Amino acid sequence: MLSRAKPAVNPNQPQNAAITADKKKSTPKVDTFINNRDYTGAVTLLEFLKTTGKFDNDTLLWLGYSAFHLGDYKKAME
Repeated sequence: MLSRAKPAVNPNQPQNAAITADKKKSTPKVDTFINNRDYTGAVTLLEFLKTTGKFDNDTLLWLGYSAFHLGDYKKAME
């Protein structure tokens, strides 16, 4: 009899843990957040880049763009 508590595992399919481990190794890109309209994630990443000193004028522009779309107009004007 099959148990509903634990689904059967197909040995030919890769394990989910291996797939998620590969995704964790790559750093997220600002473009990915913007394309997915995840402005909160974009602001978080851009502020992190700003605090680490790895930012340029484009980073500041994207930070303003993302803050504007979140409704934080004061931060967008900075």
